[in-house]
Amino acid sequence: MTGEDELTLRWWTKRAHGVMAALTVLAVGSAIALSHSRREAPAVISAVVMVVVHLCCEIWGFQRRLVADREGLRFRTVLRWRQLAWTEVAGIERMQVEWADSARRGDWLRAVAVLRDGSRVPLPLPYGTTQRRHPYEEEMLELRAAYERFAGRHDGSRGI
Repeated sequence: MTGEDELTLRWWTKRAHGVMAALTVLAVGSAIALSHSRREAPAVISAVVMVVVHLCCEIWGFQRRLVADREGLRFRTVLRWRQLAWTEVAGIERMQVEWADSARRGDWLRAVAVLRDGSRVPLPLPYGTTQRRHPYEEEMLELRAAYERFAGRHDGSRGI
């Protein structure tokens, strides 16, 4: 939680930032090593593609987040921000998504904003698996507490 008036959930933790920094150094080092091979043109092209793909994955991971504040929920998907006012949100629920591949263990756990018209909007965070629930459970509790704190101001049932 970033403060009493705002909850920010990010897809990557501080530990993930360190891992991605190490992978960036590895990708750049590999690109430099490949560029000094005997077949320079294909090596340079593959090195550039590898670094660009890696950096795109990093940018995408750093951008995924959800912010709950007095106005409502704001969340970033892959390419854009979306905003839901608290007056539109009827509740926050869990959603379990099964793997298409039956050989994988566990399912994905997601959060869903249920709107007053009955539709459901999947949120990018919290995000977890049935095998690794700890961060997901903590973030769901924080998100539900933020919903109770902020949405209660709009429906007239309780003021803070």
